[in-house]
Amino acid sequence: ATLYAVMSLLNSIHPPKQPPSSGPVSLRVKCTWVVFNLAVFAQGLATIIFWVLVYEWGSMVYFLDIATHGLVFFTVLIDGFYISRIPLRWMHIWLSWAVLGVYVIWTIIHGPLVLDLGNPNSEDNDPETNDDGIYANLSWQEEDIERTLILLFIVVAIVTPILFGLLRSFSISFCGNDRRRYVKEVDVESGTEYKQIKN
Repeated sequence: ATLYAVMSLLNSIHPPKQPPSSGPVSLRVKCTWVVFNLAVFAQGLATIIFWVLVYEWGSMVYFLDIATHGLVFFTVLIDGFYISRIPLRWMHIWLSWAVLGVYVIWTIIHGPLVLDLGNPNSEDNDPETNDDGIYANLSWQEEDIERTLILLFIVVAIVTPILFGLLRSFSISFCGNDRRRYVKEVDVESGTEYKQIKN
């Protein structure tokens, strides 16, 4: 989300050149779109997982929890869809699965199966507790592997397409579904006509 915020700020300060009427957008705009797709999905998934699986209802709510698991997501969502009008298409879902795959690989490396780094915010060196992972629900300890694999299957096969579908509906409602450009075509004999050219 931070990288997207920086790219969005740079695009606001120094806007990219508009493409020709039938040409593709610039590489900088494409990169901004890719980073936005990754940021909005990752923040949305982190927000859902935190409030559904991690937060203990009835306990104290801290501003840091709200900021990192909600406020950042809605800020990226509003900036990308409403202000910048960045489209999100179903063909982009592979980016979401790719970032999820990289995150899973990182949790395996970070966890007890490989490096056993622990979580500096909640580590207590007690082997009986499951608080050494970044998220206790995504634990790679021997007794939790089956539960972790079931959770990953649910997130990858069910939650990801549903979340992506919701984000796609936001994209359509904020950006509009009509992606056509209207290009003026001049015919010398009959006058001026307007022709729709699909983007």
